[in-house]
Amino acid sequence: MSSCCCSKHMKCLNQDIADIVFVVDVSSGIGSEEFKTMKNFMISVVNNFDIGDDNVRVGVTLFGENVLEAFGLSSYGDIRSLEAAIRNLNPSGIRRNSRSTSKAIEFSKGLLSDSRGGRQRSSIPQFLITIVHKDTSDRNRLPAVCDNVRASGIHTLAVGIVYQNVEDLGIIGGSDSRYFSVNAFQNLKHFFMGIEGCNYCVFALYCLMFLLFFFFFFFVADCNTTLVDVVFLIDGSESISEENFEREKNFVKSVVQHLSAYESVRVGLAQFSSDCVVYFKLRSFYPRSEFYDAIGGIEQEYAGTKLLNALVVSRSFFTPDQKRDSVVPRLIVMTDGIDKRDPQAAIAQAAKDLRDEDGVDVLVVAVGDEINALTLNRIAGDPSNVIRVASHADLGEIVPRVVRAVCDSPQCSECPAS
Repeated sequence: MSSCCCSKHMKCLNQDIADIVFVVDVSSGIGSEEFKTMKNFMISVVNNFDIGDDNVRVGVTLFGENVLEAFGLSSYGDIRSLEAAIRNLNPSGIRRNSRSTSKAIEFSKGLLSDSRGGRQRSSIPQFLITIVHKDTSDRNRLPAVCDNVRASGIHTLAVGIVYQNVEDLGIIGGSDSRYFSVNAFQNLKHFFMGIEGCNYCVFALYCLMFLLFFFFFFFVADCNTTLVDVVFLIDGSESISEENFEREKNFVKSVVQHLSAYESVRVGLAQFSSDCVVYFKLRSFYPRSEFYDAIGGIEQEYAGTKLLNALVVSRSFFTPDQKRDSVVPRLIVMTDGIDKRDPQAAIAQAAKDLRDEDGVDVLVVAVGDEINALTLNRIAGDPSNVIRVASHADLGEIVPRVVRAVCDSPQCSECPAS
């Protein structure tokens, strides 16, 4: 299953349609913060898909001793309303003294029926994703119930949190390759860093499950993205076409989308050309669609490439009143060239001031080959903080590497290069 569509050398099937139901344990032991983490995990999943009546539909059930439908497949037809609905999930009405996982899975199967908005008769793939904490109370029914669900053509996946009997997770998922388990709620925060390329596949969720497992156990466990402050400085000069400027904005969206612990991420953004325009200082965005709207509304300046002025203006993002304790802020500079009238020494000094006086890690994303390596290294302070791509069309390929670069742990240097 690991090779279904996750290989760069394999094309995804041309599908962007699925029915997905989350089956979510809210029994005893799951407090408000733990439930918030589970909701963030679901939001991370759904943000990898095109939500809509004709694309991916999502439903949610909550369970403890009893089971309740939170909302069905036809309830929300766009990502903004769906994300808000997930954030507003409330376990009231659930008897929390035990967890009837079998009952919940059996109940949730009904949400995928054609009468409830399911599209199996139209050969649309369907998924049940069960997120469960600790062991189930009705294990004796679990094999028969899960086998029945799969026999009806529904794909099953399982996420276990502090789950002792992993054999149960294999029963829920259907095999050892269709579940993963973590030993703490906060570990869910790491799972969607760098997951690219599996959107819109019939087996996209299988690919995601494999990658989640692979990244967590081998690369991501030492990376702490609980607190992130990152500022993007994008190039809006006249050398950038309208299409490529949109690619820059989409790149920014993708990086932020794949940062974990979204509530703890603060983002700032400025565009430079002849002047440097600051659009917003470091802040958090709730919901994520608010951030997308803010980026989408930015228009290109179409003037010169005054990077020196932009670096000087960028220092306003990192004043003491803007910074957070114990958080190393990041500045991501995107450019395809610099104004040759700007003194190279002055550019290097402005970047050095950011690094040494403001405590900022500077990452340079250089598009094309117009800027020499020495200049790039002087801006970044270290060659390892320079990422070059041949064209704007290649920006999507470096998103995982950039996400790892802004992770807040010094141990992130252990993470593999793209």
